[in-house]
Amino acid sequence: MQMPSATNTTRLRVWRSPCCAAFALLLIQVAVAAARKAAYDLPLYLLEVAVRFGEVRDGYGGPRGQGNARPNGRVPVAEVQPARFLVTGANANLAFAEQLGARGTAQLLAVQERHSDGGRRVRERLRNGEQTCFGLRLPEPGGSPMVTRLQAAHA
Repeated sequence: MQMPSATNTTRLRVWRSPCCAAFALLLIQVAVAAARKAAYDLPLYLLEVAVRFGEVRDGYGGPRGQGNARPNGRVPVAEVQPARFLVTGANANLAFAEQLGARGTAQLLAVQERHSDGGRRVRERLRNGEQTCFGLRLPEPGGSPMVTRLQAAHA
């Protein structure tokens, strides 16, 4: 029996407004923690997201996640506009980078942490690039729910 892939890609067409036929192509990538797999690379249109579960340690080939005692991490990443992302999930560390072979570097300009309160989105915190240069840490399940809106820049 073949196991399903822990990484899925979904492309959706989303109507921008009911009165026009223009639509946006939305790219969604999902990483789910699994036994013996603690790191995933999620390719987006211009960037790549390195998702690491558990403690992150430097090693041969770069930083790697060591896995969690219970594989309960999950991360959906949606690119809603070029260089704009919505991220939610739990128990993971994310690093955004240029795709392999691309010139330049990627940095996060602004990260907004939000939660939902009765159907209303409430902003908890606004982080700048200095606070996210070593990655974006998503909380443990049951911690503060986090929906993050990211704006990336290419240098």
